[in-house]
Amino acid sequence: LALKARVPDHTFFFVFVRTTSAMSAELEGEITFAEPPSEEACREQLREAYKILKEAVEGKDRGREAAILLDIASARLRLGYAVEAANAARESFAIYRELGDVDGKQSALDSMCEMYIAALQVPQGVEAVKREKVIAKDTGDKVGELALLRAMTNLYGLLGRSQDALSTALETAALAKELKDTEAAELLVVAGLQRTAGNPTVALQAAQQSISAASKAGDSATEEQARRLASSICVERGQAQAAPNRAAAMEAIRELAAAVRAQRADLFKVAVQRLEDLSGFDESDVQEALAPALEEDEEGTERFLRLVGFDTSTGKHRLKEIFKKSLYLDYRMTGLWYGPRFRNCRPNKIMRPNSLIPEACAVVHAWDEQEDWCDALAYHPGIIDSMQHTSTALHQPM
Repeated sequence: LALKARVPDHTFFFVFVRTTSAMSAELEGEITFAEPPSEEACREQLREAYKILKEAVEGKDRGREAAILLDIASARLRLGYAVEAANAARESFAIYRELGDVDGKQSALDSMCEMYIAALQVPQGVEAVKREKVIAKDTGDKVGELALLRAMTNLYGLLGRSQDALSTALETAALAKELKDTEAAELLVVAGLQRTAGNPTVALQAAQQSISAASKAGDSATEEQARRLASSICVERGQAQAAPNRAAAMEAIRELAAAVRAQRADLFKVAVQRLEDLSGFDESDVQEALAPALEEDEEGTERFLRLVGFDTSTGKHRLKEIFKKSLYLDYRMTGLWYGPRFRNCRPNKIMRPNSLIPEACAVVHAWDEQEDWCDALAYHPGIIDSMQHTSTALHQPM
Protein backbone atom coordinates (compact mmCIF):
# COMPACT_ATOMS: atom_id res chain seq x y z
CA LEU A 1 0.00 0.00 0.00
CA ALA A 2 1.51 3.32 -1.00
CA LEU A 3 0.27 6.67 0.27
CA LYS A 4 1.26 10.15 -0.83
CA ALA A 5 0.92 13.15 1.47
CA ARG A 6 1.21 16.77 0.47
CA VAL A 7 2.35 19.38 2.99
CA PRO A 8 3.60 22.88 2.21
CA ASP A 9 6.84 22.75 0.15
CA HIS A 10 7.31 19.00 0.57
CA THR A 11 5.89 15.77 -0.78
CA PHE A 12 6.34 12.55 1.21
CA PHE A 13 5.88 9.02 -0.05
CA PHE A 14 5.16 6.24 2.44
CA VAL A 15 5.40 2.66 1.22
CA PHE A 16 4.16 -0.27 3.32
CA VAL A 17 5.11 -3.83 2.43
CA ARG A 18 3.29 -6.89 3.74
CA THR A 19 5.88 -9.35 5.01
CA THR A 20 6.20 -12.95 3.88
CA SER A 21 5.82 -15.71 6.45
CA ALA A 22 9.61 -16.14 6.50
CA MET A 23 10.14 -12.47 7.23
CA SER A 24 7.46 -12.55 9.92
CA ALA A 25 9.28 -15.46 11.57
CA GLU A 26 12.48 -13.41 11.71
CA LEU A 27 10.60 -10.52 13.30
CA GLU A 28 8.79 -12.71 15.82
CA GLY A 29 8.90 -11.09 19.24
CA GLU A 30 9.38 -7.62 17.77
CA ILE A 31 6.52 -6.90 15.38
CA THR A 32 3.40 -8.99 14.91
CA PHE A 33 1.11 -8.99 11.89
CA ALA A 34 -2.56 -9.94 11.97
CA GLU A 35 -3.44 -12.88 9.76
CA PRO A 36 -6.17 -11.77 7.30
CA PRO A 37 -9.02 -14.13 6.37
CA SER A 38 -8.02 -16.55 3.63
CA GLU A 39 -9.20 -15.90 0.09
CA GLU A 40 -11.30 -19.05 0.15
CA ALA A 41 -12.98 -17.95 3.39
CA CYS A 42 -13.81 -14.60 1.81
CA ARG A 43 -15.21 -16.26 -1.31
CA GLU A 44 -17.33 -18.58 0.83
CA GLN A 45 -18.65 -15.59 2.75
CA LEU A 46 -19.47 -13.89 -0.53
CA ARG A 47 -21.32 -16.94 -1.86
CA GLU A 48 -23.42 -17.13 1.32
CA ALA A 49 -24.14 -13.42 1.13
CA TYR A 50 -25.39 -13.74 -2.44
CA LYS A 51 -27.77 -16.52 -1.36
CA ILE A 52 -29.19 -14.33 1.39
CA LEU A 53 -29.41 -11.38 -1.01
CA LYS A 54 -31.42 -13.48 -3.46
CA GLU A 55 -33.84 -14.47 -0.69
CA ALA A 56 -34.20 -10.84 0.40
CA VAL A 57 -34.92 -9.66 -3.15
CA GLU A 58 -37.44 -12.43 -3.77
CA GLY A 59 -39.10 -11.70 -0.44
CA LYS A 60 -39.06 -7.96 -1.14
CA ASP A 61 -37.28 -7.37 2.16
CA ARG A 62 -35.56 -4.12 1.27
CA GLY A 63 -34.01 -3.55 4.68
CA ARG A 64 -32.38 -6.97 4.66
CA GLU A 65 -31.26 -6.41 1.07
CA ALA A 66 -29.51 -3.18 2.02
CA ALA A 67 -27.80 -4.78 5.01
CA ILE A 68 -26.51 -7.79 3.06
CA LEU A 69 -25.19 -5.50 0.33
CA LEU A 70 -22.87 -3.99 2.93
CA ASP A 71 -21.65 -7.49 3.82
CA ILE A 72 -21.05 -8.11 0.13
CA ALA A 73 -19.14 -4.83 -0.12
CA SER A 74 -16.86 -5.87 2.76
CA ALA A 75 -16.23 -9.32 1.26
CA ARG A 76 -15.48 -7.84 -2.17
CA LEU A 77 -13.02 -5.41 -0.62
CA ARG A 78 -11.15 -8.20 1.16
CA LEU A 79 -10.87 -10.03 -2.15
CA GLY A 80 -9.36 -6.93 -3.74
CA TYR A 81 -12.43 -5.86 -5.73
CA ALA A 82 -12.61 -2.35 -4.30
CA VAL A 83 -14.55 -0.81 -7.21
CA GLU A 84 -17.22 -3.52 -7.06
CA ALA A 85 -17.29 -3.08 -3.27
CA ALA A 86 -17.99 0.64 -3.67
CA ASN A 87 -20.83 -0.12 -6.09
CA ALA A 88 -22.45 -2.50 -3.57
CA ALA A 89 -22.17 0.09 -0.80
CA ARG A 90 -23.70 2.72 -3.07
CA GLU A 91 -26.64 0.40 -3.85
CA SER A 92 -27.11 -0.15 -0.13
CA PHE A 93 -27.16 3.60 0.50
CA ALA A 94 -29.81 4.11 -2.18
CA ILE A 95 -32.06 1.49 -0.59
CA TYR A 96 -31.66 2.94 2.88
CA ARG A 97 -32.46 6.36 1.41
CA GLU A 98 -35.71 5.02 -0.04
CA LEU A 99 -36.56 3.46 3.32
CA GLY A 100 -35.74 6.63 5.24
CA ASP A 101 -33.42 4.67 7.53
CA VAL A 102 -31.09 7.30 8.99
CA ASP A 103 -28.75 4.88 10.76
CA GLY A 104 -28.64 2.61 7.73
CA LYS A 105 -27.76 5.52 5.45
CA GLN A 106 -24.92 6.55 7.73
CA SER A 107 -23.49 3.01 7.80
CA ALA A 108 -23.75 2.72 4.02
CA LEU A 109 -22.21 6.17 3.53
CA ASP A 110 -19.24 5.31 5.75
CA SER A 111 -18.78 2.05 3.88
CA MET A 112 -19.11 3.69 0.47
CA CYS A 113 -16.44 6.30 1.26
CA GLU A 114 -14.14 3.61 2.65
CA MET A 115 -14.51 1.55 -0.53
CA TYR A 116 -13.81 4.47 -2.86
CA ILE A 117 -10.69 5.30 -0.84
CA ALA A 118 -9.54 1.68 -0.98
CA ALA A 119 -10.15 1.65 -4.74
CA LEU A 120 -8.01 4.81 -5.09
CA GLN A 121 -11.05 6.44 -6.65
CA VAL A 122 -11.60 9.30 -4.23
CA PRO A 123 -12.64 11.73 -7.03
CA GLN A 124 -15.36 9.26 -8.08
CA GLY A 125 -16.34 9.02 -4.44
CA VAL A 126 -16.72 12.78 -4.27
CA GLU A 127 -18.99 12.75 -7.34
CA ALA A 128 -21.08 9.91 -5.90
CA VAL A 129 -21.53 11.77 -2.61
CA LYS A 130 -22.32 14.99 -4.51
CA ARG A 131 -25.13 13.25 -6.41
CA GLU A 132 -26.60 11.93 -3.18
CA LYS A 133 -26.33 15.41 -1.63
CA VAL A 134 -28.38 16.88 -4.49
CA ILE A 135 -31.06 14.24 -3.91
CA ALA A 136 -31.06 14.91 -0.16
CA LYS A 137 -31.37 18.65 -0.74
CA ASP A 138 -34.17 18.25 -3.30
CA THR A 139 -36.15 15.97 -0.96
CA GLY A 140 -35.63 18.20 2.06
CA ASP A 141 -33.57 15.60 3.92
CA LYS A 142 -31.37 18.02 5.84
CA VAL A 143 -30.05 15.40 8.25
CA GLY A 144 -28.92 13.28 5.31
CA GLU A 145 -27.48 16.36 3.60
CA LEU A 146 -25.43 17.13 6.73
CA ALA A 147 -23.95 13.62 6.79
CA LEU A 148 -23.09 13.86 3.10
CA LEU A 149 -21.46 17.27 3.54
CA ARG A 150 -19.29 15.86 6.31
CA ALA A 151 -18.26 12.98 4.06
CA MET A 152 -17.43 15.42 1.24
CA THR A 153 -15.22 17.47 3.57
CA ASN A 154 -13.27 14.35 4.47
CA LEU A 155 -12.87 13.28 0.86
CA TYR A 156 -11.73 16.73 -0.24
CA GLY A 157 -9.19 16.62 2.58
CA LEU A 158 -7.88 13.30 1.30
CA LEU A 159 -7.49 14.81 -2.17
CA GLY A 160 -5.62 17.79 -0.79
CA ARG A 161 -8.26 20.13 -2.25
CA SER A 162 -8.06 22.62 0.61
CA GLN A 163 -10.33 25.31 -0.86
CA ASP A 164 -13.09 22.81 -1.66
CA ALA A 165 -12.70 21.27 1.81
CA LEU A 166 -12.90 24.73 3.36
CA SER A 167 -16.04 25.82 1.51
CA THR A 168 -17.72 22.47 2.22
CA ALA A 169 -16.75 22.64 5.91
CA LEU A 170 -18.25 26.14 6.15
CA GLU A 171 -21.46 24.91 4.53
CA THR A 172 -21.49 21.95 6.89
CA ALA A 173 -21.03 24.14 9.96
CA ALA A 174 -23.88 26.43 8.87
CA LEU A 175 -26.26 23.51 8.32
CA ALA A 176 -25.24 21.87 11.59
CA LYS A 177 -26.02 25.10 13.44
CA GLU A 178 -29.38 25.35 11.68
CA LEU A 179 -30.25 21.79 12.74
CA LYS A 180 -28.99 22.47 16.28
CA ASP A 181 -26.41 19.77 15.74
CA THR A 182 -22.91 20.45 17.02
CA GLU A 183 -20.83 22.32 14.46
CA ALA A 184 -17.71 22.17 16.64
CA ALA A 185 -15.90 19.55 14.53
CA GLU A 186 -16.58 21.43 11.29
CA LEU A 187 -15.39 24.71 12.80
CA LEU A 188 -12.21 22.95 13.89
CA VAL A 189 -11.66 21.79 10.32
CA VAL A 190 -12.28 25.33 9.08
CA ALA A 191 -9.74 26.67 11.59
CA GLY A 192 -7.11 24.19 10.45
CA LEU A 193 -7.69 24.93 6.79
CA GLN A 194 -7.56 28.69 7.30
CA ARG A 195 -4.36 28.30 9.26
CA THR A 196 -2.82 26.21 6.45
CA ALA A 197 -3.97 28.82 3.93
CA GLY A 198 -2.10 31.54 5.83
CA ASN A 199 -5.13 33.25 7.42
CA PRO A 200 -4.29 33.11 11.15
CA THR A 201 -6.84 35.73 12.24
CA VAL A 202 -9.75 33.89 10.61
CA ALA A 203 -8.32 30.57 11.81
CA LEU A 204 -8.21 31.79 15.40
CA GLN A 205 -11.79 33.02 15.22
CA ALA A 206 -12.97 29.65 13.90
CA ALA A 207 -10.99 27.80 16.59
CA GLN A 208 -12.54 29.98 19.31
CA GLN A 209 -16.00 29.32 17.89
CA SER A 210 -15.22 25.60 17.89
CA ILE A 211 -14.22 25.80 21.57
CA SER A 212 -17.54 27.47 22.42
CA ALA A 213 -19.64 25.05 20.36
CA ALA A 214 -17.86 21.99 21.72
CA SER A 215 -18.23 23.22 25.30
CA LYS A 216 -21.99 23.73 24.85
CA ALA A 217 -22.33 20.27 23.29
CA GLY A 218 -20.23 18.59 25.98
CA ASP A 219 -17.78 17.42 23.30
CA SER A 220 -14.62 17.43 25.41
CA ALA A 221 -12.42 15.79 22.76
CA THR A 222 -13.16 18.45 20.12
CA GLU A 223 -12.89 21.22 22.72
CA GLU A 224 -9.43 19.99 23.69
CA GLN A 225 -8.29 19.92 20.06
CA ALA A 226 -9.74 23.39 19.40
CA ARG A 227 -8.10 24.86 22.50
CA ARG A 228 -4.80 23.35 21.43
CA LEU A 229 -5.12 24.73 17.90
CA ALA A 230 -6.13 28.20 19.12
CA SER A 231 -3.20 28.20 21.55
CA SER A 232 -0.81 27.17 18.80
CA ILE A 233 -2.06 29.96 16.53
CA CYS A 234 -1.60 32.50 19.33
CA VAL A 235 2.01 31.34 19.79
CA GLU A 236 2.66 31.60 16.04
CA ARG A 237 1.38 35.18 16.11
CA GLY A 238 3.69 36.06 19.01
CA GLN A 239 0.74 36.25 21.42
CA ALA A 240 1.38 33.28 23.69
CA GLN A 241 -0.03 35.23 26.65
CA ALA A 242 -3.46 35.17 24.96
CA ALA A 243 -3.50 31.41 24.38
CA PRO A 244 -6.52 29.60 25.90
CA ASN A 245 -4.18 27.01 27.40
CA ARG A 246 -1.64 29.54 28.70
CA ALA A 247 -2.17 28.95 32.44
CA ALA A 248 -2.07 25.16 32.10
CA ALA A 249 0.98 25.35 29.83
CA MET A 250 2.93 27.46 32.34
CA GLU A 251 2.07 24.98 35.08
CA ALA A 252 3.36 22.15 32.87
CA ILE A 253 6.57 24.11 32.19
CA ARG A 254 7.11 24.47 35.94
CA GLU A 255 6.69 20.70 36.22
CA LEU A 256 9.20 20.31 33.38
CA ALA A 257 11.74 22.51 35.16
CA ALA A 258 11.26 20.56 38.41
CA ALA A 259 11.86 17.30 36.53
CA VAL A 260 15.07 18.72 35.03
CA ARG A 261 16.36 19.88 38.42
CA ALA A 262 15.64 16.42 39.86
CA GLN A 263 16.95 14.78 36.66
CA ARG A 264 13.85 12.59 36.60
CA ALA A 265 13.27 11.33 33.05
CA ASP A 266 9.88 9.83 33.99
CA LEU A 267 8.54 13.14 35.30
CA PHE A 268 10.10 14.93 32.35
CA LYS A 269 8.19 12.66 29.95
CA VAL A 270 4.89 13.41 31.73
CA ALA A 271 5.52 17.16 31.53
CA VAL A 272 6.45 16.93 27.83
CA GLN A 273 3.24 15.04 27.10
CA ARG A 274 1.21 17.74 28.84
CA LEU A 275 2.94 20.45 26.83
CA GLU A 276 2.31 18.56 23.59
CA ASP A 277 -1.36 18.39 24.50
CA LEU A 278 -1.61 22.08 25.42
CA SER A 279 0.64 24.41 23.38
CA GLY A 280 0.29 28.00 24.66
CA PHE A 281 4.01 28.60 25.34
CA ASP A 282 7.07 29.60 23.35
CA GLU A 283 10.78 28.85 23.45
CA SER A 284 11.56 31.77 25.76
CA ASP A 285 9.20 30.33 28.38
CA VAL A 286 11.15 27.06 28.34
CA GLN A 287 14.54 28.79 28.50
CA GLU A 288 13.43 30.99 31.39
CA ALA A 289 12.12 28.00 33.34
CA LEU A 290 15.37 26.06 32.84
CA ALA A 291 17.69 28.94 33.72
CA PRO A 292 17.84 28.21 37.50
CA ALA A 293 18.77 24.55 36.94
CA LEU A 294 21.51 25.59 34.48
CA GLU A 295 22.92 28.09 36.97
CA GLU A 296 23.03 25.44 39.70
CA ASP A 297 24.66 22.68 37.63
CA GLU A 298 25.22 23.62 34.01
CA GLU A 299 27.20 20.52 33.01
CA GLY A 300 24.86 18.01 34.69
CA THR A 301 21.72 19.77 33.47
CA GLU A 302 22.93 19.91 29.86
CA ARG A 303 23.87 16.24 29.99
CA PHE A 304 20.35 15.37 31.19
CA LEU A 305 18.75 17.62 28.57
CA ARG A 306 20.68 15.94 25.77
CA LEU A 307 19.61 12.55 27.14
CA VAL A 308 15.91 13.43 27.01
CA GLY A 309 15.87 15.19 23.62
CA PHE A 310 16.89 18.81 24.02
CA ASP A 311 19.28 20.40 21.55
CA THR A 312 21.99 22.18 23.55
CA SER A 313 24.48 22.65 20.71
CA THR A 314 23.49 26.27 20.02
CA GLY A 315 23.36 27.38 23.64
CA LYS A 316 19.57 27.45 23.41
CA HIS A 317 17.50 24.64 24.81
CA ARG A 318 14.85 23.54 22.39
CA LEU A 319 12.44 20.73 22.96
CA LYS A 320 12.40 18.80 19.69
CA GLU A 321 9.16 16.95 20.42
CA ILE A 322 6.96 19.89 21.41
CA PHE A 323 5.76 21.05 18.00
CA LYS A 324 4.83 17.60 16.70
CA LYS A 325 1.21 17.68 17.79
CA SER A 326 0.35 20.36 15.22
CA LEU A 327 1.40 17.93 12.50
CA TYR A 328 -1.76 15.86 12.92
CA LEU A 329 -4.08 18.68 11.92
CA ASP A 330 -1.73 19.74 9.11
CA TYR A 331 -1.69 16.19 7.72
CA ARG A 332 -5.47 16.00 8.06
CA MET A 333 -5.83 19.10 5.93
CA THR A 334 -3.36 17.92 3.29
CA GLY A 335 -4.01 14.26 2.68
CA LEU A 336 -3.54 11.99 5.72
CA TRP A 337 -6.40 11.82 8.21
CA TYR A 338 -4.65 10.33 11.21
CA GLY A 339 -4.47 11.31 14.86
CA PRO A 340 -1.93 10.97 17.70
CA ARG A 341 -1.61 7.57 19.34
CA PHE A 342 2.03 6.47 19.36
CA ARG A 343 5.39 8.09 19.87
CA ASN A 344 7.90 5.82 18.15
CA CYS A 345 10.02 8.25 16.16
CA ARG A 346 13.19 10.20 16.91
CA PRO A 347 13.80 12.17 13.70
CA ASN A 348 17.11 13.72 12.71
CA LYS A 349 17.89 16.59 10.39
CA ILE A 350 20.92 15.92 8.21
CA MET A 351 22.90 17.68 5.49
CA ARG A 352 24.56 15.76 2.70
CA PRO A 353 28.11 16.84 1.77
CA ASN A 354 28.13 19.74 -0.70
CA SER A 355 24.37 20.21 -0.35
CA LEU A 356 22.44 23.19 0.99
CA ILE A 357 19.13 21.32 1.26
CA PRO A 358 18.36 19.65 4.60
CA GLU A 359 16.94 16.13 4.69
CA ALA A 360 15.08 14.19 7.36
CA CYS A 361 15.71 10.62 8.41
CA ALA A 362 14.59 8.35 11.24
CA VAL A 363 14.38 4.71 12.26
CA VAL A 364 10.88 3.81 13.44
CA HIS A 365 9.63 0.74 15.23
CA ALA A 366 6.73 -0.56 17.34
CA TRP A 367 7.23 -2.00 20.80
CA ASP A 368 5.67 -5.32 21.80
CA GLU A 369 3.44 -3.73 24.43
CA GLN A 370 1.76 -1.61 21.75
CA GLU A 371 0.51 -4.68 19.89
CA ASP A 372 -2.16 -5.97 22.25
CA TRP A 373 -4.96 -3.63 21.15
CA CYS A 374 -4.57 -3.81 17.37
CA ASP A 375 -4.58 -7.52 16.54
CA ALA A 376 -6.95 -6.94 13.63
CA LEU A 377 -4.74 -4.44 11.83
CA ALA A 378 -2.56 -5.40 8.90
CA TYR A 379 -0.31 -2.31 9.26
CA HIS A 380 0.65 -0.97 12.66
CA PRO A 381 -0.53 2.66 12.97
CA GLY A 382 2.47 3.48 15.11
CA ILE A 383 4.71 2.80 12.12
CA ILE A 384 2.58 5.00 9.85
CA ASP A 385 2.46 7.74 12.45
CA SER A 386 6.18 7.64 13.10
CA MET A 387 6.99 7.83 9.40
CA GLN A 388 5.04 11.07 9.33
CA HIS A 389 7.07 12.34 12.29
CA THR A 390 10.27 11.94 10.28
CA SER A 391 9.40 15.19 8.52
CA THR A 392 9.59 17.11 11.81
CA ALA A 393 13.38 16.98 11.54
CA LEU A 394 13.16 19.61 8.80
CA HIS A 395 12.07 22.12 11.48
CA GLN A 396 14.96 21.37 13.85
CA PRO A 397 17.96 23.72 14.14
CA MET A 398 21.19 22.42 12.63
